[in-house]
Amino acid sequence: KKVKRGQSVLISSDRHIASRKLIKDICALLAQSNIDERVVDQSTTTALLSYLVMKLDGIDIGIMVTCADIENETCVVKVISKQGALLTTFEIDTSNVKGEFSGGRLLPKSELSKLVNVYLAHVGVQAPLDPAIRINRALPIVITTMHGASGKLLKPLLSKLGFKKVIFVPGEELGDGKFESSDPRDAAALSEGM
Repeated sequence: KKVKRGQSVLISSDRHIASRKLIKDICALLAQSNIDERVVDQSTTTALLSYLVMKLDGIDIGIMVTCADIENETCVVKVISKQGALLTTFEIDTSNVKGEFSGGRLLPKSELSKLVNVYLAHVGVQAPLDPAIRINRALPIVITTMHGASGKLLKPLLSKLGFKKVIFVPGEELGDGKFESSDPRDAAALSEGM
């Protein structure tokens, strides 16, 4: 309902198998409606997708798909405007999603990596720590990136801000979609970090 014929959509996910299958079905639906679709073939955060939608010429809207509940096979879909604003969020039961569509054009890696580097530089400049706030940068930070979506972004940013001991929960640093750890809404997810 948010996308019109002739527009171009940039789609990304957290790379979980359910998310990837849902992206294929979304691409098939968009192709049937004569809507151009581009797919980011790596884990991204919603904030990064929002930035890409704003900066890429020819992209009108963004769709972010993340696995919400592994056991109940649900995904959350977020729709992002050209201005980077969140238009709507909803859950989809993916138990019947086939994910057979083999179309869906990938966003060229060269175009993506250039923008990701600009984004990282921008975030680093925009997120300085207030010198009035006293923070011991030697303290270790334990991070759960909820299955790697922000692993590539957090490490360089925290390093730039002077934090030396950054520890990722094992199995969650890489955006590989394997999701070996607990559901992020489960209290057991915190125990992995502890």
